[in-house]
Amino acid sequence: MRKFLSLAMAVAMLLSVAFVLPVSAEDAETVEDKIVWNDLEGKDLAEDRIAKGYLGSEPTTLDPQRASDNVAISTMYNLYEPLVLIHDGPEGGTEFLGGGAASWDVNEEGTVYTFHLRDNKWWDGQEVTAEDYAYSLRRAVDPATGCPYSYMLEPILNAEEITNGDKDVDELGVKVIDDKTIEITLKGPNATFMELMGNSVTLPVRKDWVEEHGEAYGSEAEYVMGNGPLKLTEWTHNSKMVMEAVDTYWNIENVFFTGLEWPILTDTNTIMTAFEAGEIDQTSTNLAEWREKFEAKDNVIHKQKGFPTTFFMMFNTQDPEGIFTDARVRLAFSAAIDRDEINEVMWNGNNLPAMGWVAPGINVGTINYREEAPNFVEKIQEDYPDPKALLDEALIDMGKEDLVDNLEVSIILGNTDQWFKDMGDYYQQVFGEKLGVNVKIEQLEWPIFSDRVSQGDYQIGYMAWGSELSEPIALMQIHANGSPQVGTSWNNDEYNKLISEAQVEMDDQKRFDLYVQAETILMEEAPVAPVVHPLGNYYLYDYNEGGDWNDFGNMGVRQGYYLAH
Repeated sequence: MRKFLSLAMAVAMLLSVAFVLPVSAEDAETVEDKIVWNDLEGKDLAEDRIAKGYLGSEPTTLDPQRASDNVAISTMYNLYEPLVLIHDGPEGGTEFLGGGAASWDVNEEGTVYTFHLRDNKWWDGQEVTAEDYAYSLRRAVDPATGCPYSYMLEPILNAEEITNGDKDVDELGVKVIDDKTIEITLKGPNATFMELMGNSVTLPVRKDWVEEHGEAYGSEAEYVMGNGPLKLTEWTHNSKMVMEAVDTYWNIENVFFTGLEWPILTDTNTIMTAFEAGEIDQTSTNLAEWREKFEAKDNVIHKQKGFPTTFFMMFNTQDPEGIFTDARVRLAFSAAIDRDEINEVMWNGNNLPAMGWVAPGINVGTINYREEAPNFVEKIQEDYPDPKALLDEALIDMGKEDLVDNLEVSIILGNTDQWFKDMGDYYQQVFGEKLGVNVKIEQLEWPIFSDRVSQGDYQIGYMAWGSELSEPIALMQIHANGSPQVGTSWNNDEYNKLISEAQVEMDDQKRFDLYVQAETILMEEAPVAPVVHPLGNYYLYDYNEGGDWNDFGNMGVRQGYYLAH
C-alpha cells in the first residue's frame, strides 16, 4: 500500500509479507469458472453482511491513475477489478490469482506477458475489454495525467520515456490483440511485474467516463464507473462512504459481503469508542488503555502485524534557506535521533527502531533484505557520535558561522491532533539539547502539508511510506530521479543507475547487492532519516472472519465474511 502517507494513515494499514508464488487463475480452486476465495464449510453466515469498517481520512480521489494515499487505494480495490488479484497463499506466501485476467502467458525471455481476459462487466452492464486496461496503462504514463505512481510502470517498454516527454504515449509497450487479449512488452525481465499488475495504478477506468467528467472523475460517487464487486452509491465527504454489491461482477456469487458502510473517522477516541460500541468491526491501536479494554472482551480477537513501512523525517535538499542543502547537516539531524528512545517515548516501545530505509518484511527472492543488509542507522551514529560538531562544521564551511549557536529550523507535520503535537515537542527538545537548534513546529492538515512538500515550501517534514511491492524496489525507486514522490528534491546519478540496473536483474543475489549499494548512497547522503518501522495491534470482533492480511494484497471485500452472532 501502496504510498504517500501521513502517519495517521499508515497506522490504519493492514500489512504482512513473506515470498511470492506465481499462481494463475486456472490453478486456483474454481466452480464453473468462479474462483472460491472463502471456505464456508460448516459456517453459518450472518443475515446482516454489510461490512462495517472505517476510513482514517477523506480519500483524495477515486481515480486510480491519480490517487496516491492508502485510504483511496484500499477503497478502490473494492470498486475496480485489476488484471491480477493478490492475497495470502499457503504458509504465509503470496498468491497471484486471475482477476480481470482469467490466465496469462509469458515468453521464454520473460519480456512479453499476454493476459487473457475473462467475461466481466462495468456497473452499467457494458462489457469490460482489453482496451479498457490498455487505456488505463497509457493514461498512467501520459505526463498530462500527472499520475503520482507513473514511475512504477517503468518496467514496461517506453514507459519512462513517455513520462519524461521523450516519446508519444502510443509507443507504450501495450498492445490490444482483441477484445479479450492484451499483450504487455517489458524493456527487460522484471522480478516484480506480476505484483505490479495487481497495483492500484493499473486499475482500469472507462475512457468515455473519464472524458465526460474530466478532472472531476473520481471526486464524487456519481463520477465513478467501476467493474469491481461493489458499486459506490454514496460519498458524503468527510463523513462516510456507502457501497453495494453488484450482480455485474464476474464472481459475485463468491463475495459474501452485501455492501459496505464506512464512516470517515479521524479522531482516535472516536474510533476507539466506535469499536467498543460495535459500530465498526475492527480497529488498531497501540494505546495501553484501549488495548487493555479490548483484550478484556471475550468476543474480540487480537492480531499483531508488522508493516513493510518506514516512518521517517525528510529534508528539503533545495531548502530556500540553504541549510539542508549540505548532507552533513542532514546527517547531524539524523544522528541526533535516538531511535530506541523515541520508540519508547512516542510509541511505548511498540515499533521497531529503524536500521535503514528499507523496512522489515521486504525480500529479494528468498533473501530477507533487512536481515542481510547492513544496519545503516547504527553506522551513522557510530560515525558521528557528536552530531553538534558535524552540524557546526557544515555551517562554517557554508559561510554561516553566525548560525552555529543561533540556528532556527522548522518542521511541518501532516496532522493537527495531540499526538503529533507531543511528537513536535519531543523533537524540539531533542534537537535543542543535542544540536543547540531552535525548532519551530507547524501542524497542518494533510492536504496542506502535502501541498507544501510538493512545492518545496518546507525544511523538515515527517511522514510514512509503505511499500507497494514485496521487493525493495518500491521503497527505493521513490528516491530516484529527483525524488518527486517524497519531495526532498534529492538526486544522485549513481543511485539512479543502480536502481535502473536492479529493475532488470533477475539473479536474486546480484539484485540484492545492487539494492545494498543504492541504500548505502541514500543513507550517506541522508535526504531522509528513517525513524521506526511500525508494528500494529489489531482488534476485530470474532464474527469477522476470512479477511486477507497480506501486505500487498488487493482483495478488499472479495475475501472475508460475517458469521451469525
